[in-house]
Formats: sequence, structure tokens, C-alpha cells
Amino acid sequence: MEGTPSKTGTLVYFDGGEDLNNYLAKVNDLGGEVLLNKTLIAKEIGY
Repeated sequence: MEGTPSKTGTLVYFDGGEDLNNYLAKVNDLGGEVLLNKTLIAKEIGY
């Protein structure tokens, strides 16, 4: 397991297919809230 617990929270990374924004656009409609938009983690890892 990589990483350690942090006071700033957890970085969630998942495969959103061709474009993660397709999933993020549905969050508010389903009662959720996007706190951080699609963000590049690293060129080797992706968004």
C-alpha cells in the first residue's frame, strides 16, 4: 500500500474512461458535490 493518512484527506483516483468529466457532470444531479474538478495528478498517471 502506498501513501500515508493525511489531515488534508484522501486523493481518489479512478478510471473514468475516455473523459472523467462525463461522470463528474452527473454528480450534482445525483445529490453530490464535486469539490475538486478534473485535475492532472501526473503525466505518467493521468487525471
